[in-house]
Amino acid sequence: MAGGFSVKIEGLKELEAALGELSRATSKRIVGQVLMEVAEPLAADAAILAPDDPATGGFDLHTTVRAGRKATRGAKHRKESPVEVLIGPRSRHAQLMEFGTKDVSAQPFMRPMWDGGKLWALAEIQKQLWARIEKAAARAARKAARAGR
Repeated sequence: MAGGFSVKIEGLKELEAALGELSRATSKRIVGQVLMEVAEPLAADAAILAPDDPATGGFDLHTTVRAGRKATRGAKHRKESPVEVLIGPRSRHAQLMEFGTKDVSAQPFMRPMWDGGKLWALAEIQKQLWARIEKAAARAARKAARAGR
């Protein structure tokens, strides 16, 4: 694959098993918090890279870039991904700016953000998930010990 790269991620099975030891609500909360904490700096990077659109009379595309959770719908979708976090602009013009048109050249900002931040994001997600899982497991053990007295 020309210009491509590969990433080897280790420990995902262990992460999934550790999350499975926690309650569904706790694991979903932990994953959502971690994804949002990682997504926010990526969104800030994309906002810095986002061009202004002079065709809209000074519309500032960078002010629309956000990270946010998406509600998942449908049983199949929830099973595959109980938590989704999206990063992107809340503007109809963003796609035109990112990819260009026949009249306007492309001014990408989302792809450069992802290319520059994906390795950091993957490492940070793994690091933060482990830390939060360990805290949650310790909290659950203390609660169980108190209940068993």
